[in-house]
Amino acid sequence: MHVLLVRPLKEADFHYLCPDIGLGYLSTALKRQGHTVELLDLQLALFRRQVTAKSAIDLLLQKQADVIGFKALNLELPFARAAAAALKAQRPERKLIVGGPASSGLQDQIFKHLPAVDFAFRGEAEIGFPALLANLEPGGRYEDIPGLIWRENGQVRQNPQIFTEDLDSLGPIDWELLNPPAYPTDWSGGDTKFPIMATRGCPYTCNYCQGHTICGRKFRTRSVEAVIDEIQFLQRRFGLTSFSIADDNFTFNREYSVRFAETLLSRNIKLKWHCHNALRVETLDVELMRLFEKAGCYYARVAIESGSQRVLDLMNRRSNLERIKEIITQIAANTHIRMMAFFILGYPGETVEEAKMSIDLACRLPLDRAGFFNFTPLPGTVIYQRLQAEGLLENFDIEKNALNVKPLVAFSHSPRTLHWLKLKGLLRFYLRPRVIKGLLADIESFEHFRRLLQRVTSVVFGR
Repeated sequence: MHVLLVRPLKEADFHYLCPDIGLGYLSTALKRQGHTVELLDLQLALFRRQVTAKSAIDLLLQKQADVIGFKALNLELPFARAAAAALKAQRPERKLIVGGPASSGLQDQIFKHLPAVDFAFRGEAEIGFPALLANLEPGGRYEDIPGLIWRENGQVRQNPQIFTEDLDSLGPIDWELLNPPAYPTDWSGGDTKFPIMATRGCPYTCNYCQGHTICGRKFRTRSVEAVIDEIQFLQRRFGLTSFSIADDNFTFNREYSVRFAETLLSRNIKLKWHCHNALRVETLDVELMRLFEKAGCYYARVAIESGSQRVLDLMNRRSNLERIKEIITQIAANTHIRMMAFFILGYPGETVEEAKMSIDLACRLPLDRAGFFNFTPLPGTVIYQRLQAEGLLENFDIEKNALNVKPLVAFSHSPRTLHWLKLKGLLRFYLRPRVIKGLLADIESFEHFRRLLQRVTSVVFGR
């Protein structure tokens, strides 16, 4: 079959744009079964001004694929809904499938959001998607396809998820399809053209995090050798000079991350790299970060989330704020690795004073960047279920509210207060000579400078 994988347009631009390695792994799984795979990253096409928001659906209607699969975030549901309706009207027999965070969290309501879609997947689909295509003939059986969400006799049915134990068996990723050189530099300075996945799964139980609905709670790893081989392939094929670790929990297993850095050194691989997603601070120490720096790491994002121990406890973070401060301070004093910390503002039960404590902490710690995000209840999380049970989600639209968009609904402060708290935090943090100097020193090109200005503008106006 001819399969088209689609990355939809968003209702808002987050200014993070990199190849979707999940679709790259999915392409490999499909091609192994003899299918032809095409990729249409509409977010990249919009960035490159190859399409507009209005012409994107027209471009999709020109495609002749037998099966079209959307990978959708919550903010991408409006576009996916309109596109699916147009595609189904054009060719009713063509199968439309959706996967990704939206269907993983909204598993019970996904067909209400996307009525024209035929099937949906929860979590990892490298096993399930090829199995579904093998059963699309009349009379096909769907009960044994892992993670599949489907309709039968007017009822929505869901199959249990299966999380691949042997992650090496999923590769090699289809990098030719992803075409990483086409992607821009990230606004924060990290090169995200080459995201590398080394691990999956999160054993933590933070009340606000949806990660377990996608990759499960069991921590799994690729072999270090396979990861390094992939990096060397990208170096030969695309001239890679830097890469990013895209994992949520790269340093969860200290021995694994040590072996990764030591293998880079033993193979004499001299590349710059950074940890793009937020590492858990408690998994870090000076010795580990010195080894990372020696192996080429120059930048790491970490998750602090709140400057209030009480709020951290409400989040079920199981974090000790004093220990976090100590680790961040020690790393800054003993390495040159630049650090960015993430904070959540407006968590249910947080006071305005506690939100200000997060801003104060960001400004006191020796950080190079800070990100302040609106609390957003994500489907499939403990806090979402609690708020829903309390009747507090009646006016909440998951398609229009997100971490980095001006809030329409807030749960501890008014939307206006939450927006101004975020703006105050960013202005206090970034309008300091040391931070400004660091930002300017990191600018590598006019394109990078333009992206940074675009990001600043979006923050000020709350887009």
